[in-house]
Amino acid sequence: MEDRNDDSQFMGHPDVQLYLRELLPAIIEESDRGAVLLAASQIDEQLKQLFETILPDETSNRRKKEIFNLTGPFGSFSAKLDVAYVCRLLPATLIKAIHRFRMLRNDVAHEALRFRLKDHKAQIYEIFSLVGPGVDLGVNRMALELMMESILGHLTSIESPTEEGKPMFDSRQAVLDYLSENPGSLKNAEDHQQRWELGVGGGIICGLIVYHRDRLSAAIGPDDTLVSVFRRMEKSNESKPRPR
Repeated sequence: MEDRNDDSQFMGHPDVQLYLRELLPAIIEESDRGAVLLAASQIDEQLKQLFETILPDETSNRRKKEIFNLTGPFGSFSAKLDVAYVCRLLPATLIKAIHRFRMLRNDVAHEALRFRLKDHKAQIYEIFSLVGPGVDLGVNRMALELMMESILGHLTSIESPTEEGKPMFDSRQAVLDYLSENPGSLKNAEDHQQRWELGVGGGIICGLIVYHRDRLSAAIGPDDTLVSVFRRMEKSNESKPRPR
């Protein structure tokens, strides 16, 4: 199956927006250990939904439980990734990145000492760089933008301690000026930056899984096999005019 990640709008998908709206704030408020576990669990859930999409329509709820429970063939994070790799449901580089994320989760779960994301910064950036060229830099930029937007939103909502009913800052620019003059006030935000990056990167990985899931869902019919779907998709790609 030829991989064409030409849908640059996958981050606007409702499932991804739900992640950014509800799960990302939860990841930010978690401990560093909890942030990794929460992000990894959502990636695992998106993999499960990928496989649920291609289950035959007649699959009973009981059979689904047997397939996806802990002792079933798709019960583990690793098993889902291995099947996705063998069946070419996701790009090999994306699967490799998710495997690395899974290994980080395992390390976190079994590490007895205090876990700090900043001690694993290079490892996390390497995971995101496997997703695609420049993704690690994109994650850093997007995380900083979202973090600053969150800080600005919070500070502009604070009420003045001396004048009831009036905001402490009369504009976003006033907040920026204050932060520029008092860089120490951003120390707490810097401590959270790695969680923002982890959460944003996890959202991009989930978004790519959703993108491939929807492509399969749109292509597969009740009597199709994956082979027939891939052949149709290949023919469709071959029939498209190539750019000059």
